Amino acid sequence: IYIVGDYARGIDGGLIQVVVVGIIQPIEMAKIVKDIEKKIGRKIDLVILDSEFNDLNFDSYLRLF
Repeated sequence: IYIVGDYARGIDGGLIQVVVVGIIQPIEMAKIVKDIEKKIGRKIDLVILDSEFNDLNFDSYLRLF
């Protein structure tokens, strides 16, 4: 799991961009994201990659797991 974009640079722009790498259930993940958005009052932009994370696609990133 990676945080990319503004939040990875320490800027609170209101949008949290998250990249998840792996084979997951997208419908279940969408439900989880929606619940988290309600709790934190922020919009989450979720990208799911089934293969390796390539940092060249993002200007800044922070690896969480």
